[in-house]
Amino acid sequence: MRKALLLTLALICSLVMAASAAGAQYQRGSASAYWSMPGAFFTNWEQDIVVTNWNVDTFWNIQWTKIYGPTGYLGIQTPGGVNTYHFSMFGATGFSAPSGTTCTHTTEGGGAFQCQTPVGTGITNRHVRMKLIKSNRTDDTNRWWSAWASIDGGADRYLGQLQAPGQGWIQTAFNFHEYFGQGNGWNGSTCVGPGPPRSSAVFGAPTVSSPTMSPRTLARSGTGLNTCPGAKGQAIPFYDGVFTNLGDY
Repeated sequence: MRKALLLTLALICSLVMAASAAGAQYQRGSASAYWSMPGAFFTNWEQDIVVTNWNVDTFWNIQWTKIYGPTGYLGIQTPGGVNTYHFSMFGATGFSAPSGTTCTHTTEGGGAFQCQTPVGTGITNRHVRMKLIKSNRTDDTNRWWSAWASIDGGADRYLGQLQAPGQGWIQTAFNFHEYFGQGNGWNGSTCVGPGPPRSSAVFGAPTVSSPTMSPRTLARSGTGLNTCPGAKGQAIPFYDGVFTNLGDY
């Protein structure tokens, strides 16, 4: 009986471990676009993102860092298949959100606020313009940052604002496209298929500005991939922007 009990416990443990592995976030499923920074701190970032091949649990975004301030993300993601605007900031100390936007506290990056707003429409092959703006455009010491989005040149939609832990300016920023759904990917020693589901996008050249710097369009400085060897991934120049693609083995 004791032997049977030990075998049962071993089976349960193996099933739990298998379930945990199956439920883990896919590793090494991202592509990036990099831009030449303007050589001056800035407070506003505007950029078109065109999703050319949609898929579930995918994120197309801007990631920035700020001197005296935390990292943040702004973009479009598809958790569970729902098109959602995502705006988050590590170390944020407060938020303000419009009706229809949900802001919550997370442990990412040591603690963050994230605000999520349902897009409410399809996004494939549409120009989604994302804007990160100092909430007071004329005061670069203001700690509040707001997010906005528009589709195909329509009216800007307010997505909420987050309060940084200190005053700051954007120092560097780049784009990345990732699959954050369940899967294996890189397990620490090798790649385990299948790869991420197929998705692709075009990131247009961003425009940056500040109260003391007139708007300027950034030039592409490079691209990057963080995919398993053998996975179909691309990050390649496309006119003045970057085309990114993730796909199955």
